[in-house]
Amino acid sequence: MTSSRFGAALMAAGLAVMALPPHLAADQQPDPAASVLLSHSHVRAFDKVALQVLQAAVACSPTVARMVSELQASDLIVGIEAHSFRTKVAGELRILAASGGARHVRIRLQTPNSMEDLLWILGHELHHAMEVAGAPEVRDQATQRAFFVRVGWERDGGGRFETEAAVEAGRLVAREVAGCRTR
Repeated sequence: MTSSRFGAALMAAGLAVMALPPHLAADQQPDPAASVLLSHSHVRAFDKVALQVLQAAVACSPTVARMVSELQASDLIVGIEAHSFRTKVAGELRILAASGGARHVRIRLQTPNSMEDLLWILGHELHHAMEVAGAPEVRDQATQRAFFVRVGWERDGGGRFETEAAVEAGRLVAREVAGCRTR
């Protein structure tokens, strides 16, 4: 995928947000493309690359857009960061904290990586966030581990878990972004 393709998608998403009349903005929930720009969004990018990936994923993948919309209504706050880290995995989700009515998770995306790869990896990790959102008992590392032992399997040791549904979500997002025609 070229950067101009994603630039066009981001510009289109931005123009759609700015074109919404103020009287409608108060009456309707923001669409996923708009919601990721709001300070109170439940799905937040913590750096510039993560924001570019998140916006492009929402613009190019109906699956990612749906997950972002559903996460807005959950008690989960999802922070996304994209940078180099010292593991061999392309991405990961970790629960950070739970207090009051909110649970906080972090999605990390490994860079450098191609934009296409970052998009499907984000879709895969957002699916894990959806799994956690549907499991209110997950409130710390121990309960996250117990949950994923129950619904998935451990990969490569070291506390890394996988689910078939998240693998399939990543594949679906990869197909959607490959067909994205937002140039």
